[in-house]
Order: sequence, then C-alpha cells, then structure tokens
Amino acid sequence: MKLIKRTLIIAICLTIGISCFSQTQGTLSVSVTTSTTGGNYAPRHILAIWIEKEDGTFVKTRLLRSQTQKYRPYLTQFKAATNSTYNTTDATTGATLSSHGTRTVTWDATDVNGSLVPDGNYKVCVEFTENNYSGPYQTYTFTKSSQGQTLTPTDASNVKNVSITWAPSSSLLSVANNSNKLAVYPNPIKDYALISLDKNVKNAYVTDVKGNIVARINLSKNMQWNKIVWNPSKSLKNGVYFVVTETSTIKKSTQVVISR
Repeated sequence: MKLIKRTLIIAICLTIGISCFSQTQGTLSVSVTTSTTGGNYAPRHILAIWIEKEDGTFVKTRLLRSQTQKYRPYLTQFKAATNSTYNTTDATTGATLSSHGTRTVTWDATDVNGSLVPDGNYKVCVEFTENNYSGPYQTYTFTKSSQGQTLTPTDASNVKNVSITWAPSSSLLSVANNSNKLAVYPNPIKDYALISLDKNVKNAYVTDVKGNIVARINLSKNMQWNKIVWNPSKSLKNGVYFVVTETSTIKKSTQVVISR
C-alpha cells in the first residue's frame, strides 16, 4: 500500500512539473482601437501596450508611443509595471500619436531576455492618456498553451474592437523543403495581399489558429505570373491566420496577421 501511494505521489508530481514547465512556442496578435477622452491634448496621446504574468509581473513591452521621456510618467500603470524603467526591449517605439485608431502588435512568447516563458495565464495591458495625468487602462487575460485561442473582449469606453489571438507553433503546418514558393505581401494585411505560389498548387485557403477553414482563395481569379490578389473578407477580424496551399503531394502554410 505504501508503495502504491508513493508511486501515485511521484506520478502527480511529475504531471504537475511537466505542466508547470511546459513552454509552447507561438505568436500572440493583439489589435485594439482607441478613442479620445477629450483630454487637454486630444487627439494627441501617448500609448503603451505590454505583457504581464497573471500575478502582475512584467514580461515585455510591445508598443510605446511617447515622443520624450518627460510625459511617460503619466502612463502610471506602465511606469509601475516596469519599475520606472519604461523598458522597450524589442518593442515598437515612436513619437506621440497625433490621432486615435487601430493598433496591432505581436508577441513571440519571450521575455525581455529573449527567453521563452512558461505556459499559463498572461495579461495584455493597454494604457493611454491625453492629459498630464493618468488615462484609460485595460487588461485582458489570455492563456498561453498548446491550444490556440481567440478572444474578443467587451468594448470599454475608450478601448474597443479588441482582438487577441494566441497561435501556438503546433498550429503551423509543416513546410517541406522544395521548389514550391509561398509568400504573402504585405504582412500584416490591411486591405489586400499578394500571394506568390507555384503553378502546381491546386487548392488554397485560410485557416484560423484552431485549423478551421475561414476563407477559400479562388486560384482562377486574377492569376498572373503565379501570383494572385487576395482581399480578406471584412468578416475576418484582426488577428493571426494561416494561408495554406496544397499540391498533389505537399501542403504548406505561412502565418499572416490581419490588421485593419
């Protein structure tokens, strides 16, 4: 009986250990649309988007738009999360934004040191201000795991049309090393994309991160020089997708981001 109990305890510990230290590679795509609060500098505003662990531990900045360090302290939540360092390792940075609109960022599941983070619950944090004091701040929890996930949180007053898509690398179809070409430009896609493919391709379609086919690509339409124009339907929300092509023997895919 003692041996059985000991075996069960070891098995449970191993299971917990494997779960805790699982590190799935993948890509997170986040799209948000901000609107004015009528602040003193409206519509000019500074903005930060970053990733935290569920417990609030800072992981990585993905976007910081603030022309000078003088105004960054008014991003009070971002300041606290980074311990006043305003860390921008590998982040997209730029001048103060002159107007509101849709912003799209991606995250490769690594921290500021470039290390892949463990699976689990994480938060996307969004903060902006048009004043010399704190402004709107929203957080959205998602799960990083071997399973794909798409979230469309409820709109807030000044942060709307939020789309969060986690696409684990396991969602990618294996790509064979041969002469077939598959390229999509531009990527991220706003209005249309030019897809380059081999003449032997017989089928082309688009899937979401769970592998569900969400769009078919008509190969007979506007095909010239093995290139075709694809206009994503407006019904496809901002996020991560996969363009897939098939020949008689090979299936290939490439990851794309829709960001309108």
